[in-house]
Amino acid sequence: MFVDEDGKTTYWGDSRWQIGHVTLNFGYGPASSTSLGLTPTNGDLLKQCMAWFIWGNRRAISCNTLSAYFTQLKYIFSACSQLAVPIAAHHMGRFFNTIEAELAAAIRPSNREGTIARLHELWQASEWLGFTLLEPPQIARLRELVPVHEGQQHHFIPPRIWAYQAARMQAFLEDFIAHKLEFEALFQEITGAYRENFISLANAAKTKRPGRNPGRQAESISGCVYLGSFYDMAQRHGVAEVLARWMFSPGRSLASLPSIQVSVKLLAHYFNAVGLVGTSYLQCFSGIRTGEAMLLRSTCLAIESDAVLGDIHILNGETTKTIQEPDARWMVASTAAVAVEAMTAVARWRTDIATELGDIPLKEVDHVNPFLVQRMYEPWASSSLKVAAPSKRPNGYNIANWRTKVPGLFEVQALRITAEDEAYVRRFSANADVTRYGRGCIWHFTSHQYRRTIQVMMAASGVSLESRQQQLKHLASSQSAYYAKGFENLRLNRNFGDELISTRYELVSVEAGLLHGPEYVSPHGEARKSELLRFFDVSSRDEIAKAQKKGLLTVKQTVLGICTKSYCEYGGHDNYVHCPNCVDGLMDKRKRGHMHQEGRTIAARLIDIPAGTPLRSALEARSKAVERFMDVTA
Repeated sequence: MFVDEDGKTTYWGDSRWQIGHVTLNFGYGPASSTSLGLTPTNGDLLKQCMAWFIWGNRRAISCNTLSAYFTQLKYIFSACSQLAVPIAAHHMGRFFNTIEAELAAAIRPSNREGTIARLHELWQASEWLGFTLLEPPQIARLRELVPVHEGQQHHFIPPRIWAYQAARMQAFLEDFIAHKLEFEALFQEITGAYRENFISLANAAKTKRPGRNPGRQAESISGCVYLGSFYDMAQRHGVAEVLARWMFSPGRSLASLPSIQVSVKLLAHYFNAVGLVGTSYLQCFSGIRTGEAMLLRSTCLAIESDAVLGDIHILNGETTKTIQEPDARWMVASTAAVAVEAMTAVARWRTDIATELGDIPLKEVDHVNPFLVQRMYEPWASSSLKVAAPSKRPNGYNIANWRTKVPGLFEVQALRITAEDEAYVRRFSANADVTRYGRGCIWHFTSHQYRRTIQVMMAASGVSLESRQQQLKHLASSQSAYYAKGFENLRLNRNFGDELISTRYELVSVEAGLLHGPEYVSPHGEARKSELLRFFDVSSRDEIAKAQKKGLLTVKQTVLGICTKSYCEYGGHDNYVHCPNCVDGLMDKRKRGHMHQEGRTIAARLIDIPAGTPLRSALEARSKAVERFMDVTA
């Protein structure tokens, strides 16, 4: 039984599970547009898998991630249910050789790596679940059968377009700040009139009494305050031109527009635009992810003074992409202060409204340090856009929506791609979509393009790889080496974990030529290497494939190279202390640079670790392993 924050109950036997804002549909019966056609048995098995992801001995999971996992698995369970003779999903392994084509066809190429990772996790959880879906060799075979999804890399924004859009966003924010007092006065006048006419803002938000609307052209109810048209209000407070400049296409004035477009709701949409432009501006100069930017609060900007570099502006907030870090840091341009100031003003005005409404579950931190981006709590805003809690982040704050959210932000012709712009696109995006990003096209912005562009700019400016990883909150390649348990237990970037598992299965089917090369060496000499690879030498491709499917052939990646042992009592992948002397392993010379840096990192950590402690012993053992690796691969 589940009980959500609104007190709604979902039972195990329900065909739909409502978990937070996510609905998992286990719909039994024939396949339809709303159901995958699961048999009751497969529906129950899929529920057990979802229960493992929620409550199993593993890292915590968000509602969105749970929904993604459900999507990755449901098509396989549906495929088992839709066979001519349906089978239970936990019998997939028994019938795998006869149904592998149907299972592969059920997996979308875009879900290929995620589905393989989920099947691997469920295989690890077999004891907890009480059943096994597929064994690792079968998972490896399934991966081979699913076509590779050619993902589109986010485009690098050409310098001319990048400079233009940054300047326009800054102009928008500075225009708001220059008129901040006028907007506040307008906001307070309208709020006061609603409070007067409806007795309270809470009543105004719930009562459908258009006759009490302060924006009516003529008085209709005695004792109510009527402020005239919104155009008159905006003119009176000196912000009509500001609203026309940014909220409508160039050349339009508020006076020429119909009243339905120039109502008090326009003020709420303009405040939303401040949040959208401010968020995008911070992303433009920091590379922060959209989800991270949406979690920033009003005190997120700090300034540190350096004797040489001067003032250094730093954003602080929360990131959960690589690690659970509630106090992460991003360096940012000094002009970020413009965005933070503008968004903070709107955030505090809207927080005051939420407080007065009384039914918004605000925490203490929401009062003293509100999110920079807030929902529309104003009583004149569309009720469908209001929700209960500030912690539920609003949608639509993406620069891709500028045409509908802030039509005056960019001039379309300024975004038309020139031959020089296209040259930059082709240079930094090997798979560039020239049908959308070629000469003559209008540039289509996405928030993630800022991360891509920031990364290219930093690399071109000589910023170190370590600094780029820190700024973009990417997972360092050596991070897994600092954990004592298996990689399946790490709190890593979920995408990185999927890639890691996928690489494991990819290496199961590695060809002999890759291992026979000079890059791989055995700590026990060339004779031992030849012995390890003899099976590849005397076997045909079909024989190798059959051995892989039966689980008789094991080749897996380690931090230092390749391991051919089916089971490692030391952990295998991330605990590399014993690898440089292992008779079943091959060391990869191409990892020397990485391991040299690993040794330096360990040496630096040893300086502050007291003697005789377990941590020091572990680090010293790793240091000796690194030295041995460097000797073997010299």
